[in-house]
Amino acid sequence: MRGSGCRASTATLAVCFRMLAVLIGSGIPIHVSLATLARTYRGAPLGEVLESMIAAIEKGASLSRTMAGFPATFPPIPVVLVSAGEETGRLPGVLDRVAELLERQERLRRRMIGAFLYPGLVLGITLLVVAVLVVVVFPRQREMFEALEIDRLPWITRAVMGFFDLLISPTLLSALAVLALVLAVTWPLTGRYYEEHLRESVDRWLLKVPIIGRVLEKLSTSMILYGLGNLLDAGGSFGRRTELLGRLSGNRDIEVRFLQAQELVYQGVRLDLAMERCDLFDPMVRSMLRVGVEQGSLASLCKRTASILQEDAEHVLSTLSVLLEPLALGFMGLVIGMIVLAASLPTMEAIQKL
Repeated sequence: MRGSGCRASTATLAVCFRMLAVLIGSGIPIHVSLATLARTYRGAPLGEVLESMIAAIEKGASLSRTMAGFPATFPPIPVVLVSAGEETGRLPGVLDRVAELLERQERLRRRMIGAFLYPGLVLGITLLVVAVLVVVVFPRQREMFEALEIDRLPWITRAVMGFFDLLISPTLLSALAVLALVLAVTWPLTGRYYEEHLRESVDRWLLKVPIIGRVLEKLSTSMILYGLGNLLDAGGSFGRRTELLGRLSGNRDIEVRFLQAQELVYQGVRLDLAMERCDLFDPMVRSMLRVGVEQGSLASLCKRTASILQEDAEHVLSTLSVLLEPLALGFMGLVIGMIVLAASLPTMEAIQKL
């Protein structure tokens, strides 16, 4: 049975490839190794995919070609690396590198989530509190102010109530409804176009955000270099296969520039100069690429540079996480404090006048 396959987490795939590398490296045939893994994941969607792969392998298909038949399960980069390993006879080692690549991706994803999870939760709670105040509390407060016949509200109360009035104004709600209707009607026809261009624009903007942009650029560069180093180690070359490496960046803008640089390399431009023309990677990385090409050690230099960039980015993320937590709490306290003050000041003034 062949098909698109099922979605599998990066962590699960990393473990799967690591076990497959051990089994094949021990001299066990590929189809027997897959059968062992299928029993391990029995009852799970990945187990069904592995069982389907066994039938194809027994009919003479290669592992990479079989993996390519399940694009929803196996991303393109592991397929390319496995194909290169099959051609050079270094499949067990390549499977280990695929596992390392996936583990690196998963580690970076968790680092990013860990850095922004707490501030995100605080922001979400703040928005929830504001929403409750807009819908429930302030309409009653307004009625109370009118009942108390308060002539002039404090400026902070007027500012907060004006902001809340704007949020629930018919004009804004009507505009949002029209926009939602237009998107719902046009999305089936132009959704893919909007999605690609919007993502590229957002990714380009993210790279320009202070601190965050530098971290994202280092992480994206690290993943591309690590993938390139593994591809070269597996016996591949900087050819058509490398066009998939841009996807490792996770940033559409960097991916587009990587493809442009790749075309320049095909035209005979030196690798580091192609990256410079496309404004891809920082000068240090381009210098490392030039040295790697000149000394014939591009694969090892790519992976070493990737490790340096990742360690630097993870250090910045750790520091940023520590700084964002008190800032997020301070922001929540400021917003809620202003709202409480705006709600209580008129009442206090009215009581004093009694």
